[in-house]
Amino acid sequence: MKSDPTVTIIFDLDGVLLNSEEDLTWLKSALSKTLLTYGLAATEQNLRKLYPGRVRKFQEEVKGFNVDPAKLWKTRDKHYTNEKIYAMKNGEIKPFPDVSELYKLKGRYSLGIITNSPQEVADTFVSHFGYDDLFEVVIGRGTSLDDLTKLKPNPHLFKKLKEEHRGDTVVYVGDRESDRKFAENTGMKFLHLTRDKNGLKNLKEVVSKVSRGPL
Repeated sequence: MKSDPTVTIIFDLDGVLLNSEEDLTWLKSALSKTLLTYGLAATEQNLRKLYPGRVRKFQEEVKGFNVDPAKLWKTRDKHYTNEKIYAMKNGEIKPFPDVSELYKLKGRYSLGIITNSPQEVADTFVSHFGYDDLFEVVIGRGTSLDDLTKLKPNPHLFKKLKEEHRGDTVVYVGDRESDRKFAENTGMKFLHLTRDKNGLKNLKEVVSKVSRGPL
């Protein structure tokens, strides 16, 4: 496999590098604390309204709570970030074991992360698990209510990448259809890591596909 510094390979975080979705205890704790802050019952129905998959319509989802959406989001973001970081640090959620495969690409391509998780979470993932020497650029979402309009598949996070890092060809490795759409919206090539028979099964297969080229 030849080196190609003009190629940047960007990875999603959750479900791709970080196994944060197998055990959602940390998430339920974060969302329960958010609801209880405002005297709201931590029912399954209320919890679902705050789930990551629904935050793009956050203001619509939380209308019935009669709480200022900006305040509610600030609280939700604080608890989400704190609980996720704590879960990483106490071993509750960990990187997938095959992340080590990516060292085979180090020095041959530029590697990075773009995620809808908060910037602080992405930075902690890299620093706590010792990947500072692997990923050259790490981009997560902002913390404001307005930042919810800039989540993938919106091109905003890709534009931040281009401001910080140059690369003629960019490949995005993601696990969701929204990641595929994100790649389409930004002109990136896409590798679908599903971790099952419906796509690439693991990061070893990603490395193999990249190694065979052309991308």
